[in-house]
Amino acid sequence: MIETERLILRRFKEEDYNDLFEYLHEPQVNCFVSMKLNTIKDAKRAVFERMNENTGLYFAIILKSENKVIGELFVHPEENDKESYAKGTLCPCWMLNKSYQRHGYMNEASTAYVSYIFGMEEINRLFCYTEDYNIPTQKGLEKLGFKQEKLFKNFISFISDSKGVPILENTFRYVLLKKDWISRR
Repeated sequence: MIETERLILRRFKEEDYNDLFEYLHEPQVNCFVSMKLNTIKDAKRAVFERMNENTGLYFAIILKSENKVIGELFVHPEENDKESYAKGTLCPCWMLNKSYQRHGYMNEASTAYVSYIFGMEEINRLFCYTEDYNIPTQKGLEKLGFKQEKLFKNFISFISDSKGVPILENTFRYVLLKKDWISRR
């Protein structure tokens, strides 16, 4: 568990399914469309999967004042992406309920999360992908100290058009090194 001024970052609990459903029944960005939840039953299954995730780095973001899950943070190694992946590298991801955006919660949560990750001796580098249209995430990454490393044009598709043709998106990769994180603290 990680605690900040307004938030608690903790493992998911069984009772979190309604809050999870609230923000994942309509994902805000295309990269999370595959996580879309259509029913409460789906949300209960998704909470169970999060509870049983084994990296120890999957956290629910709890707003203390409401005792409510307002988002989540998780990481995964990009083992199939040989250009980005190296030993000691992780790719953090996060999402926030749209009703709680623009209050500084994600910056507070992600700052604590990045500190936690870089507290692990073996982690030296983080990188994130974000769509070129997702300006709030780009600004958030830059505020944390991530540097834009590369633009991938027509890189990936998460959705298709009405004819079933994949819609390719431009995606930025941002990188943050542990030494740069430490020097900013």
